Amino acid sequence: MNAKAKLVIDDALRLTAEERVDLLDALWISLLNTDAEVDSAWAGEIDRRIAAVERGDVHLLDADAVLTELRERFKPA
Repeated sequence: MNAKAKLVIDDALRLTAEERVDLLDALWISLLNTDAEVDSAWAGEIDRRIAAVERGDVHLLDADAVLTELRERFKPA
């Protein structure tokens, strides 16, 4: 951790509990904000995957069946 981050943390720890919660919320939200280019790329990827499924180009597996098989295969002796 660099010195600047350490100073910010030291200052944050002097805040009230409610102020720290507000700070935490703001920091968390800042991490969730993605840039428009990334969002656009993901939207394109989602569209590509949906189209592949609709064309029948993708072999889909039933999640419950896969989990059942894995549980059977790896159950304790």
